[in-house]
Amino acid sequence: MCQIGVGELSFQLLDDLLRAVADGGDALDRIPEQPEPFRQPVRVRVERETADQLVADRDHGRGGHSGDDIPVVEQERLHGVVRGDVQGVGFRYFLAREARALGLRGWVRNLDDGSVEFVAEGPRHDLERLLEAARRGPGHARVAGVTTEWSGAGGGLEPFDLAW
Repeated sequence: MCQIGVGELSFQLLDDLLRAVADGGDALDRIPEQPEPFRQPVRVRVERETADQLVADRDHGRGGHSGDDIPVVEQERLHGVVRGDVQGVGFRYFLAREARALGLRGWVRNLDDGSVEFVAEGPRHDLERLLEAARRGPGHARVAGVTTEWSGAGGGLEPFDLAW
């Protein structure tokens, strides 16, 4: 294949190309093109399957509907209170960082009695990992114990953050 630069084109060929484009025609066939006016919108009828047809199709060789094989992960809520030397040692920041890394929603706050309370929602296996982190705590914390209460997720929680 031969490549040629614009500077190498003959002036006549370049003039022909530019004139055809300027006149509204196609540069290759020099036939002026007339713009077509917009037409009225056309109504299109869409045939829909009824619910019983969709379910019936499931059993006739298609192998199920898209997404049928995706497992549903139930959301749960974990409410915990951590006792010990857990205030003033970065415990809330530690727990918030762990919860965010797991993609959990909820909050953590200091209580007046020196303990730390948290509420988190998400898949149970991620909540169990957060509970392990709460029992371990950051390096300067001394966790004496964690009381927990499990329940179904209630929703309404923001991405995990500190509460006051």
